[in-house]
Amino acid sequence: QFKQVVRLEPNHLSAHYNLAQALLLLERIEESKKEMATFHRLSLQEDEIKKLQRLIPVQPKNPDLNRKLGEIYFNRNEFKAAVEQFEKVLELNPQEVGTLELLERAKLKIRKIKS
Repeated sequence: QFKQVVRLEPNHLSAHYNLAQALLLLERIEESKKEMATFHRLSLQEDEIKKLQRLIPVQPKNPDLNRKLGEIYFNRNEFKAAVEQFEKVLELNPQEVGTLELLERAKLKIRKIKS
């Protein structure tokens, strides 16, 4: 059941944790380690997202914060959220070529998902 949740929602923290625990009980140690590593990575990303979401209103003219948040969303396959952040970066700094490339990559991923 946890595997199904992870498949449907790959960024679901508690599903990865619970799957790791279930695999450990079944003595499937390597699989459990892999799920726990994913849980840890996602947990760190969640912390970073929360931190950036608090910092952005305090430093609204700092495009680096939006870019970092967009990169995290992109790496989590949350492409719509990534597009929003990359567009904010380009509003603040239209010359940001690297962000423009990331924006186009995120839009391409969205189109591929829809088709």
